[in-house]
Amino acid sequence: LTAKEYLVSVLGDLIRQILDDKDLDLEIDPLKMDEMTTEETRENRVRTLSVLVSRLVQRIVDPATVATMPRELRCLLAILSTSAQQ
Repeated sequence: LTAKEYLVSVLGDLIRQILDDKDLDLEIDPLKMDEMTTEETRENRVRTLSVLVSRLVQRIVDPATVATMPRELRCLLAILSTSAQQ
């Protein structure tokens, strides 16, 4: 299993769902949002984005998926984790 195959198998369907949802608007940068967009709408988008990111992370760290993670990718993520903690 290559890193690409692993990522597609673990995240592919969720990413496709996100990309296929034509009504999903995740823009939260006030400079890029329509001037009529309310703060409530922006907060809802932040919550939605947070939920989606959480779902992606949950899939990545799920013990069943970690067990099948290619060794090279596991090493890379360990390095990133160590760097992030510093």
